[in-house]
Amino acid sequence: MTGPLAWLLQLMLVHRLLGSLFGLDQIVTYCVMYLAFAPCGAVWSVDAKLRRRLTGDGEKSLSGWKAWLFPPDKKTVSANVATRLLQIHMCVIYLFGGIAKARGELWWDGTAVWFAVANYEYQSIDMTFLGRFPRVFTALSHITMFWEIFYCAIVWPRLTRGITLALAVAVHGGIALFLGMITFGVMMIAANGIFVSPDWIRRKRLGDAAEDDDEQASLSGVMTSMGTDAVGGSQTIALPADLQHRLAELEAAEKGIQKRYAKLKRREAKNEERKQRLLAAREKIKQKLIDGSLSAGDSVLRNDDLDES
Repeated sequence: MTGPLAWLLQLMLVHRLLGSLFGLDQIVTYCVMYLAFAPCGAVWSVDAKLRRRLTGDGEKSLSGWKAWLFPPDKKTVSANVATRLLQIHMCVIYLFGGIAKARGELWWDGTAVWFAVANYEYQSIDMTFLGRFPRVFTALSHITMFWEIFYCAIVWPRLTRGITLALAVAVHGGIALFLGMITFGVMMIAANGIFVSPDWIRRKRLGDAAEDDDEQASLSGVMTSMGTDAVGGSQTIALPADLQHRLAELEAAEKGIQKRYAKLKRREAKNEERKQRLLAAREKIKQKLIDGSLSAGDSVLRNDDLDES
């Protein structure tokens, strides 16, 4: 209920305070719009605390209007749609922001960041001493422009997502610290959090063991409720679609773990083989030192070095 109301109040604000409207208000407006149609209060909110009190920490489930008013902490279509729309919106914002920068000359000749830092109207920390290092401003200008243009492409692959989000924190953190726009910088960093994996957040919040226990408990509950036949053999169990999907994910994760384990075992075998070669070489060098075949001038290894090798 408060989601649509918050969106309405935000729209009233931006349409009546046009003189103070800037990037922060636009970012807040579209974030609140998507949150209004998602169960955003299912985990960290007063609603979540009330739901846990009503359900006894998950011992019973709510029904009817209570289930709608206090959404449970689970995957939903509305949360998935709102997340994807917010991610696409972020890509559109950065793409057009980068294209707008590319239309000017300052971002190409590398002086854009310098003019922003040297502008006393926005300056919160005096960084003009960096004017002695023009290459720094040139690099920052080019990196910022190309990062914004290609954000919509490099933020999706897992290989480059971390670097992309780290640059987002650096760029908007710099805006917050050095250009005096703290609220805008913090809000943009929070908006980029939409690309952080929800499964990773859930594991950090509940812990791997807690999540595994939940899966095992729910699975064993379904198995028990289905029962077995009279002769003791197990029946063919028709699991719900969500559990079937989760089982498929667990099987895929198990295969990935097995592959990584096999790779680690091969690497361990190679390291053991290398260790044996180093030990054999060390014994040969020690034997030569004992036999006196190496002169004092040729001996460049001490016993400590040999032991460490």
